[in-house]
Amino acid sequence: MIDRVPRASKTIARIALAALLLPAAVLISSCRPSTPSPAPTADQSVVETRVAATLTALASTTTPTAVPSPTDTSPPPLATATHTETLLPPTPTWTEVPLPTATPTRTTTPPPVITDWRGEYYANRDLVGDPALVRNDVAVHFDWGEGSPAAGLPADSFSARWTRALDFEGVMYRFSVFVDDAVRLWVDGELIINEWHDSASHTVTVLYPMVRGTHTIKLEYYEHGGRAHVQLWWEKAESYPDWKGEYWSNRDLSGSPAIVRNDQSVDFDWGSGAPRAGLPADNFSARWTRSAYFDGQAYRFHALVDDGVRLWLDNVLVIDAWYDHEVHELRADYALVRGTHSLRVEYYERAGGARVRVWWEKVASPSYPDWRGEYWPNRTFGGSPELVRNDKTIDFDWGSGPAAYGLPKDDFSVRWSRAQGFETGIYRFHARTDDGMRFYIDGERVLDEWHDGLSEDLHTADLALAGIHDLVVEYYEHTGLAQVRFWWTLVQAGPPRD
Repeated sequence: MIDRVPRASKTIARIALAALLLPAAVLISSCRPSTPSPAPTADQSVVETRVAATLTALASTTTPTAVPSPTDTSPPPLATATHTETLLPPTPTWTEVPLPTATPTRTTTPPPVITDWRGEYYANRDLVGDPALVRNDVAVHFDWGEGSPAAGLPADSFSARWTRALDFEGVMYRFSVFVDDAVRLWVDGELIINEWHDSASHTVTVLYPMVRGTHTIKLEYYEHGGRAHVQLWWEKAESYPDWKGEYWSNRDLSGSPAIVRNDQSVDFDWGSGAPRAGLPADNFSARWTRSAYFDGQAYRFHALVDDGVRLWLDNVLVIDAWYDHEVHELRADYALVRGTHSLRVEYYERAGGARVRVWWEKVASPSYPDWRGEYWPNRTFGGSPELVRNDKTIDFDWGSGPAAYGLPKDDFSVRWSRAQGFETGIYRFHARTDDGMRFYIDGERVLDEWHDGLSEDLHTADLALAGIHDLVVEYYEHTGLAQVRFWWTLVQAGPPRD
């Protein structure tokens, strides 16, 4: 009994193993792909044959084994297994598929906020390519010494560009740059400083007139070797060594000038263009002022103009042609006291060609078609006269001022002389002066009021005249108001009656 129990247990275990293998084989067969499988290989056939033979042998040799129990619990005989061909799936072919590569995200540096100067720095001396550094610079005022402008830039052979838009007044400015090595400076695209070469430390200065408004300033710089520094600044230039030129964007010289600058001369031919950028080509005006030294004699002043012009000498209007006109020349003779005098030229352009030129020269042989007036800075006609000029009439009310610019307002004297033709008749000569006067005809004194006096007093003399006679009037001013008037009238025509 003891020997048989193990055998029965082994038999039962074999039957159970076979029962388990059979459904697994069926399950494998049912799970095959729907596509036709390839014919079984020789190894597969051998395995299948051995499994089937084992199952058959187990079924034929196994007999029920009794168990020590009143109730028959032996299992029913197993049915003969039906062989079903089961093919193993084909060995899969592996194809390596690369994993997707993640695209790197580009990290960009945000652009700098520019509130002052836009500074662009290059790692070469020629400002070529993209700048290695762009930043906001509060001022163009750097002294890098032997170092570099920033990390990542070389200490030598680098360049930089600064740009900025700024407001300027319409006046002359002096731009200066202190630099080592090279520098270039532009105003609104116009190159005004060009020192693009190696150099030791030095300062470059230029005068430049600015039109009132906003202008773009650009400075370029390079450093070759050694020390590196650059500094830019400017200031108003209030001195005008030649003519102070003021320009307006209207024909009336009204409001503040759009530009003020130094002009070496008043000699311009703008054609159909404008005096400079920022001003119109038509409907503009200009004023030039200056002081100049003159000898004490007569000068001839000229103005070549299209359209209108006015010329003042010591606030005396000498040329007045304030009207539209094609190019034409005007001139006037004017005698000046020796010394410095003020000149003022005003000009406007309406349309078409724009031209203005003003100049003067001494009159080599001045003529005096009316009265030759000689003016002395004393009451006694001492020395040479300070001024000799043509006076159309002797009719002056200088008030408390001088007789001419450069003469004193008190204690001066004048002598007028001329040759005058008279028709036969009796003439009455009149004189009203403040202060003294004397009148001569052909060297003979006719009136003598050589004393201080008031202009209310009228002095007269009647003379019978015919032909040409020499007339001389002398006058002096002591103090206070200065007035003198001299004239004549015909009292009786023809020879005197008995």
